[in-house]
Amino acid sequence: ERDPQIRIEITEYPRSFEIAVCDNGIGIPENLQDKAFGIFERINPGAVEGTGVGLAIVQSVIEKHKGEVWLDSVEGKGTTFYMTILKQF
Repeated sequence: ERDPQIRIEITEYPRSFEIAVCDNGIGIPENLQDKAFGIFERINPGAVEGTGVGLAIVQSVIEKHKGEVWLDSVEGKGTTFYMTILKQF
């Protein structure tokens, strides 16, 4: 078992910021990644605690601010969650 690690990266673009939150957790199987942002969706209920609403809330907030959210994951290696937030002018 490895120590949990989280890394946050922020990239600035002319009209937006991209935030990447990377972890070295259990990862999300490719065939279940499209369900990750669904409300009450728990990808692996026995492996981690949670209610299945966290990512749905993140997606809702980001989209209300005209941003996007997506993920890149490798099962057994970890997940990177990406979010864009438009700059306010």
